[in-house]
Amino acid sequence: MTIALELCDRINVYGMVAPDFCREPQHHSVPYHYYEPRGPDECAMYISHERGRRGSHHRFITEKRVFASWARTFDIHFYQPDWSPPPLPANRTAAGGATATPAPPKT
Repeated sequence: MTIALELCDRINVYGMVAPDFCREPQHHSVPYHYYEPRGPDECAMYISHERGRRGSHHRFITEKRVFASWARTFDIHFYQPDWSPPPLPANRTAAGGATATPAPPKT
């Protein structure tokens, strides 16, 4: 993805589920490997890799969160399944109100 960011004005990503896909109660069970239809579930593998403390685990959920964050800044789009990263939460002050930057004075 980092090479694509350097070379492309727009990036279309196919086949990457959203970072919170495995948390959705109605997500489809999908085999981790296409060539093992009765093999381990994709979400089970994602979660075990994310929680792994030893060895070299590919942290898929963290990777998806990073790509979603980049998509807020760069022209990155996700298809099949289609999804967009949620907007960033509003910036709040300690008093609980939204912060605003005053407009510069007109000259």
